[in-house]
Amino acid sequence: MDGAMLGGVAIATVLIVLLARVVAKENHEGPTAPPAWAGPDCGLLEEALRKLLVERAAGSTLGQVAELSELARHHAFSMAARNFSSGTDPEGLDHQERRRRLHPSLVGRTSEMIGRFEPLSGQSPEAFARAFVDANSEALDVLLGDEHWTSLGLGVSVESGRGAVCLVAGEVWAQLMRKASWGPDSGWICEGMTVEGVQSNELSARLVCGQVIEACSPATIELDWKPERFRLHVEVPELSEDCWIEILRNGRPGLRRPIE
Repeated sequence: MDGAMLGGVAIATVLIVLLARVVAKENHEGPTAPPAWAGPDCGLLEEALRKLLVERAAGSTLGQVAELSELARHHAFSMAARNFSSGTDPEGLDHQERRRRLHPSLVGRTSEMIGRFEPLSGQSPEAFARAFVDANSEALDVLLGDEHWTSLGLGVSVESGRGAVCLVAGEVWAQLMRKASWGPDSGWICEGMTVEGVQSNELSARLVCGQVIEACSPATIELDWKPERFRLHVEVPELSEDCWIEILRNGRPGLRRPIE
């Protein structure tokens, strides 16, 4: 066999191998898009909606805080799976009570907005986001109108052909380091750490019993503590079902807490 023939055989062999690889790839490569029966990708819907909402809230940072995202996704899934449209779930828990139960150490202010939508086959995440914003324009303006909001939790859920959205706007001030304590002589005491951008001397706490609101007690620190660490102490001689502790930042009240 001369050189020309050998060269031809070699080239033919290479071409056959390349063709076999292409055919094998085409035969074994998975689908390029999720099947229609799987429903929309809620992660992509959340991403598209967040982008529009951040643009709508021009001038606000609206970062992401894991606790607020969990609150939003928890309630969006509950509404879609259980087919109800309310800030209060079938067990009678509203947003503030869900927050107290799911994230009792979170200190700050939050507000919730809910919405429903009909999942449409083939609808792009961007089209979904535009349609939701257009349909809920006034409610979104109310939610995002507070200039103090720094974070936005967002949950989109689709279950059994039902779509639900939950938004949680928030202003997180601190995280409590451990469960607060109470005693008839010591009163209510808690310690925590402020988040970036919040100073300990901006925080205070007060006792609220029914319509009676006591004077605020400012946060204190010890000499050897880090600047972000603080202690709050409120005189509470007796426990009452109608009494709550309220933590404030620069006079703005956050979530009320039960006395434990």
